[in-house]
Amino acid sequence: MQTAKFDFDNTNRDINAIQKEIGKILKAKGDAKVLLEKKAALEKQKKDIQKEVDDRRAGLEKKVNSVGNLVHPSVPVSNDEVTHLKSLSLTFVG
Repeated sequence: MQTAKFDFDNTNRDINAIQKEIGKILKAKGDAKVLLEKKAALEKQKKDIQKEVDDRRAGLEKKVNSVGNLVHPSVPVSNDEVTHLKSLSLTFVG
């Protein structure tokens, strides 16, 4: 997942750089057709990478959710509070 996220971030960086170039060219009343095509291709690539990141994240979450809680042996196990309190042998001063 790290490499896919890295690729996604780099693609975003490239899109932003191209957008700045496009802005400069359009401000100078130039033709930015080539850069616009390149930006469109990078945005398509970005969508593909985002899908890969989402798929990997979903797989990771599925694996993590299958583990469950690991409870320390010193933690008392009971089904309700009454049993829990009896197992602790608490005395209330009142």
